[in-house]
Amino acid sequence: MSDASPSARPWRSGERHRPPPATLVEGRALGALTHLVAKLRLARDFGLAPDALATWSLDRHGERGYHDEWIAAHGRGNLERFLGDFLAGRSVLYDESWVTVQVGGFEVRSRIWYHDELPEAFFYFDVSPEEFTDYVIALGCENARRLGVELTLVHEDGFERAVIRALPGPPTI
Repeated sequence: MSDASPSARPWRSGERHRPPPATLVEGRALGALTHLVAKLRLARDFGLAPDALATWSLDRHGERGYHDEWIAAHGRGNLERFLGDFLAGRSVLYDESWVTVQVGGFEVRSRIWYHDELPEAFFYFDVSPEEFTDYVIALGCENARRLGVELTLVHEDGFERAVIRALPGPPTI
């Protein structure tokens, strides 16, 4: 048992403990990032580059029908639905996003928090931020393509810029 007095503890016996929302969000984002960084290192140890890991991950989803089910439920190239899913995914790893409607699609700018102060997972798993970025871009763009969406992702100056448009032609899965 700790020597700290009961009044110095951040919790009390029998009471519900719930961290502030900002702490929850930061903890979950760091946990997700750490998991992805560890996955990248494991893949590298087995000879997979970031783009190959992205393809492997999406192939596992595809084997279980994810892309076919998404297209059946929402329609191939459904930009508004893809945008909603994209923003939900980005809310895990990015602080905030701004959406601009463009002719034929959308532009999304998201602030990248992990560039401000590099999380220690990059050091402990010996993964560079560039390697992580390569994976995020490959995963996002290939997933979009399989859903009939053209996605262009660029990371620069602490932001991710995404351009979302309809992909012409039948999906290639």
